[in-house]
Amino acid sequence: MGGPPHEDHSWNLDTATTGLNVTWSQEGSFTTTFHDIGALVLFLRVIPWQVPNFDVHTCEPRLRALHDAMKRGHPLRTTAHRFALLATR
Repeated sequence: MGGPPHEDHSWNLDTATTGLNVTWSQEGSFTTTFHDIGALVLFLRVIPWQVPNFDVHTCEPRLRALHDAMKRGHPLRTTAHRFALLATR
């Protein structure tokens, strides 16, 4: 699953399948917990649509603040809602 995030909050599985003959679909939410800043940076580099134009140097102050919080035992938890489908027109 993946792809760029959609800014329109009404974009969901139902609206995505309008006009399509859906043969399979699946959706769900998942939580990811980051315990160190290196894992977060790697994730953002591998999954570039999470934060378009992510740059370590530009985000350095915020990354350092997150790193400090993680070192104090406060991991970063994120939740995402995703769907995937197979369809024909």
